[in-house]
Amino acid sequence: MGLDPLTLVDLRPPDFVDIAADAGFSEVGFFVTSQSSAISILELGTALFDETLERLAARKLTVGTVTSFDLKSGSGVATWGAPLRAATALGARTINVAILSDIDEELAVLKFRELCRDAGERGLIVSLEFLAFSPVVRSLGDALRILEKTNATNARLTVDCLHLIRTGGSAAQLARVDPTLIGHVQICDGLLELSPDLWLAEAGEHRLYAGEGEIPLVEIMRLVPPHLVVAAEIPRRRDRERGATPAMIARECWESSQRIFCAGNRSPLRSDYEASA
Repeated sequence: MGLDPLTLVDLRPPDFVDIAADAGFSEVGFFVTSQSSAISILELGTALFDETLERLAARKLTVGTVTSFDLKSGSGVATWGAPLRAATALGARTINVAILSDIDEELAVLKFRELCRDAGERGLIVSLEFLAFSPVVRSLGDALRILEKTNATNARLTVDCLHLIRTGGSAAQLARVDPTLIGHVQICDGLLELSPDLWLAEAGEHRLYAGEGEIPLVEIMRLVPPHLVVAAEIPRRRDRERGATPAMIARECWESSQRIFCAGNRSPLRSDYEASA
């Protein structure tokens, strides 16, 4: 199981590795690029990057998905070249794309295809995330249409359980998706109904632990291809403000997600990616 970086976004990457390993996770993700100036990114060629590589080796953790690539009219190798090199150096399998810039679908397809080409040369999968506050990829259907138009062999779909529900999706809709198209899955929980003006803050700071809310996580997890490593993405700002340590939050992310895996007959105590190799 993996731990995605938004969960504990304020930690130094080497410390994030330690916290994840101590909690029981087998892999982690990092921000190698970001649309937000408030998020520190892990840059190749820095002492922090080298320290992170050393910590990964010492704790025997792998890197699954790095994030978060945006696509703009001016996007190209000049903007995503360095993050792709960082992803390769980290040994990542997948890069995650969340389009937050205001572009139309035609341009999104063009830029996504170019990114898939450049990432493919490095052996990377490119996974497209749909979310309610994206101008162009606002639903599961939008994402699938862009994947079809892109027609790239390394193009995949990111399924964030929270965004699936907030965009009007369901486990039944996901069940109709070719499972080979799914490239990354993020687990968290939430209420089924929430005022739209709270969605952005919920996604970035106030997610619920698996089993703490109303999302049909067991049904969703049963649809995840067995070779994929599911990643917990559960930022808990209020808990941090109340004194919860990163170690406490990471451990609860792991334990709550494992309970869902067990309920869905998904192996709870292994790295699914390693088991399939």
